Amino acid sequence: MRSKNRRGVPVRFILALCLLLSGLLLAGSGPAWAKKKPVRGVDDNGNTWRYDKKTKTLTFSGKGVVTRDSRKGNEIICEYECWGKEIRKVVFKNGIKGIEMLSAYIDKADEIIMADSITKIGDSAIMSSENCRKIRFSKNLREVGHLSIDCSSCQEVILPDSIVKMDWRPFNFSKKLRKIHISRRLQEIPPEFLDGASGLTQIKIPSSVKTIRDEAFAKTSIEKITLPENVEELGGSFPGDENVVYFNGIFYKCKKLREIRIKSRKITKVKENAFRGIGKKVVIYVPKGKGKEYRTLFRKKGALSKKVRVVEKG
Repeated sequence: MRSKNRRGVPVRFILALCLLLSGLLLAGSGPAWAKKKPVRGVDDNGNTWRYDKKTKTLTFSGKGVVTRDSRKGNEIICEYECWGKEIRKVVFKNGIKGIEMLSAYIDKADEIIMADSITKIGDSAIMSSENCRKIRFSKNLREVGHLSIDCSSCQEVILPDSIVKMDWRPFNFSKKLRKIHISRRLQEIPPEFLDGASGLTQIKIPSSVKTIRDEAFAKTSIEKITLPENVEELGGSFPGDENVVYFNGIFYKCKKLREIRIKSRKITKVKENAFRGIGKKVVIYVPKGKGKEYRTLFRKKGALSKKVRVVEKG
């Protein structure tokens, strides 16, 4: 026998009605895309985005810097986040000037394509794209911010020769990285440049480089490296913060490193701890006539162990 309330209405019916009403209320109070996912939108800078469900491609168009959709008070809204688990390709079309703070909203993408109109990638631009195996950088890219792009699934990274500035730890790398091309216009290798790239065995530093910061090549698997003829400064802290001293050096924990060949005769600045953490079996070859000067400079200023040989080589 079914239970009834005093007016004879079945309790089961009342419960079902309550559940239905509560569901409708929750649906009405939720975000707009809870009812229907949007496939297009506009961000704060007037750029538009469009999602193609068939190709699983998210495309940005416009003439500004791409950012999150909109801000209302302290609330940040990103409508295409609802497609985040499905997006496989991200395209920034010609006209877009830069990318910033997209963070983890497109973290499942396999491929990222940047138009040549992009000149800057800001901090945390595409920070968590852990599945991305192919990145096409803008040929006119000039600046790269901190943790700008997650390249941890890339085996090869070709940075365009247009880059002139990179912030500390500009990318996320992993042991999968096997090859990297560094811009021929870059003058400073930033701190923690290759952080995580433990499988990298070769690095070619372009002749444009004048400064190499601490931990730039730390924990890589390089065996030999050449510091080119225009290098003037070794070691140092975060850009713009000269009061911060790194605890670890440029080649910290490069366990396979056996040879550092220095071609530059211009090195005058060696910051504290610049050579800290390199193996005792490493041999540093310096230009003829620079042995005594560099030996003193590296040991006194850069914490180079006395067991590491500094040898002149013409």
